[in-house]
Amino acid sequence: MLKPRLLEVIAMRMQTKITFLLCFLGVFPAGILGLYAWKYQQDALKANIQMYEGFAGHIKGEVSRRIRYHRSFLAAVGTILARDPFSPRECERNLTRILELDRTHEQALDGLALFDRGKRLLASAGIPPRIKDLSRLFSDVEFDTYGGSASLWATTTDPISLPNEVPGPFGPIPVIPQPDTSSGSQTQLKFILYGDQGAIRGALVASLTSDYLSRSLNQTLADLSDISQKVDIYVLDSSNRRIAATRNARYREEPVITPVLLATTDREMAARMEVKLKTFYTPDWRVVQVPKAAELEPMEKTKTLSLKVVLLVILAAILLGLVFSLNITTPLNRLVQAALTISQGDLSRSIDIHSKDEIGDLAATFELMRRNLSRMQANLKDKINELGTLYDVGKAISSTLNLSELLNLILDLVMKLMNADRGSIMLLDEEKLELKIAVAKGLPQDIVEKSRVKLGEKVSGYVLETARPLLIVDPHKSPSFQRIKESHIQQGSLISVPLIAKDKKLGVLNISKATPRSLDERDLEFFKALSHQASIAIENARLYEMAIKDELTKLYVRRYFDQRLREEVRRAKRYRSAVTVMLLDIDHFKGFNDQYGHACGDEVLCFLSRVMRESVRNVDIVSRYGGEEFAILCPEQPLRDAMAPADRIRQSVESSVLTLQGFTVRCTVSIGVASFPHDAQKPELLMELADQALYHAKNTGRNRVCSYRDLPSTVIQDEPKA
Repeated sequence: MLKPRLLEVIAMRMQTKITFLLCFLGVFPAGILGLYAWKYQQDALKANIQMYEGFAGHIKGEVSRRIRYHRSFLAAVGTILARDPFSPRECERNLTRILELDRTHEQALDGLALFDRGKRLLASAGIPPRIKDLSRLFSDVEFDTYGGSASLWATTTDPISLPNEVPGPFGPIPVIPQPDTSSGSQTQLKFILYGDQGAIRGALVASLTSDYLSRSLNQTLADLSDISQKVDIYVLDSSNRRIAATRNARYREEPVITPVLLATTDREMAARMEVKLKTFYTPDWRVVQVPKAAELEPMEKTKTLSLKVVLLVILAAILLGLVFSLNITTPLNRLVQAALTISQGDLSRSIDIHSKDEIGDLAATFELMRRNLSRMQANLKDKINELGTLYDVGKAISSTLNLSELLNLILDLVMKLMNADRGSIMLLDEEKLELKIAVAKGLPQDIVEKSRVKLGEKVSGYVLETARPLLIVDPHKSPSFQRIKESHIQQGSLISVPLIAKDKKLGVLNISKATPRSLDERDLEFFKALSHQASIAIENARLYEMAIKDELTKLYVRRYFDQRLREEVRRAKRYRSAVTVMLLDIDHFKGFNDQYGHACGDEVLCFLSRVMRESVRNVDIVSRYGGEEFAILCPEQPLRDAMAPADRIRQSVESSVLTLQGFTVRCTVSIGVASFPHDAQKPELLMELADQALYHAKNTGRNRVCSYRDLPSTVIQDEPKA
């Protein structure tokens, strides 16, 4: 079973999931659109930068042009020097004049160096070029000349320690240090000196200062005023040293411009463009173009706006998610609470959730389910009550096998349970095929006595013949009932069910109420269950009576009488009450049979049995004791009270005139009476004493009632042994 705390956790999880879902649904498209707009502007900016790629070619051409110029100049100088014999002093003067001339006009050369065929330094001027490996001097020069763009020039940032002197053809040549104006960077131009016969005489090496190219490139970039308003242009060497830059460049004063310095922001790193200048005539430099902040501002605004939109969407999604989730989880929580209440067995609480969405439909369906469950629970309770009632009824009606008592008990229970105003039990006479009322409540006595219904006639006959129960909710509005009931129709409701046990039709059980529509289908179903139990009980009682009653007179047989006598004597002993027995005998009955026949004798026996039943109490047991002899057991009745009904029986028989098969006859009876405990203490002795009283009545003239205590002492026989 879910606990309230767990319900809160579930509701919180649902709210979180819905909020995150709405955030995702809102942020995802907004983020995609923002990113697309940012990328679009970035691509547009890159496209604008690529428009300036031609200027990198212009810069490359400028560098190549100046290098080609100085290479041609160096070739002319080398050709002149190769004509004369190498004189170190003369060569040094010539190199110094060339260097001074360059510093006067171009200021392009840092130094010159002349090497002989043996790769020995003959003369130098300015800062001697740094040769890492003199053994490869001529091959490097050839490679620089014909080998391609990879090593036409060489740039180094590694400091090289020059010796104080280098070997010459006529002895060591001192190296005079010159001021370093190249900031540790050299661009070398090499040229081989050939003699008249084409033999190598030496090599001339010159180093260009980077300031020379920087000045020229700065001048070139200064002319790009329109471009520099949108883009910062830097020319960097392989060591990230700044060679040149546009006039208003952000890092114009920085000697070394590293990629980290250029990438101060991600947007600059994403937007800048680099163009390599490495060709046959240009050094290993590159041109870097970085857009200015003003060019990046729209992209930054787009990015900022996208972030703001995303944040606003997140906030709106959170608010909408909370509202939406509350609108969902609140009715869901109430629905779950109602489900918990229902799971605990309480179906009285209605689910009052007014929502026009799927949750409302679910709540309406759940409420319908609750009503159905409540109805089913009520029906189940009714069924349980009905089963309990049926059990109580079955227990009650199974407590007796006396048919008369059973019929009254059944009718009383049924009318009480159904709260009926009228009721009756009609039993079927199998010989005449007609129903007559055996017991009734709420009906006039004359109707009870005179009511006879043929099988198939009226309501009861129709119900028993068709073996189908009948429910009449309102007789005045039931055409079928009006066809069956031809006589006066009373207002009210009626239920009539057949009493059938083991396919044997016994009779009909009827109840009615004075109010129309006061009985319904549920009452009919319950009534049918009651009638089924009643049918079984009636059939059992009927079979029992058939076993304990005489078939001709319908009186109890002697065996049953003796059993009841023993029971009543035991009860009388326990409660100290009295029991009286009567023995009756028809006077001269043997001669009567001989004169009129046994058929007339049987009619006399039946007549006498009716007189006895009508003259004694309902609790008295009347039995055919043997032949024309009858016995009556009167429980809890002393002798003096029993003498009156005994004499009433005698007088009724004496005064009755019977017409039997055309003969008018009269008959009389003699009766002997004995009582417990005054006359005898044992049942067998009690019957013996009543028999003695009967014989005394016959011997003293017949048509008499004699009690044992009235017998004279001379007539009383010895008490038999019990």
